[in-house]
Amino acid sequence: MVLNWHGRAETLQCLHALAALSYPNLAVILIDNDCREFTADELSQLVANGRYVSTEVNLGFAAGANLGMRYALEAGRTTFGFSTTTRSRSQMRCRS
Repeated sequence: MVLNWHGRAETLQCLHALAALSYPNLAVILIDNDCREFTADELSQLVANGRYVSTEVNLGFAAGANLGMRYALEAGRTTFGFSTTTRSRSQMRCRS
C-alpha cells in the first residue's frame, strides 16, 4: 500500500522500485489522497497488479493508510505500507 498526497515525483520513484521487485505475488494499492495525480490506467502501466483508489477528501496519513489496508485485507492479501520515499536497493546511497 502506497499513500500519495501531492507527491507525484516521489510516488513514481516508489512505484518503479516496487515494480522492480521479483516477488511474484506483489499487488500494489495506491491511495491518491485527495489529489488525483494518478489514474487507474497509469498505475496498471507502472505495476502489474495494481489497484487505484482516489479519495474525495484528504483523509490524512493514518486514515488513508487504513483505507489501503482495508482494501488489501478484503482481498485476502498480506499488507505492507511503503513511504513514497521507498527506493530500490540499487537506488540507495550511503552517506557518511
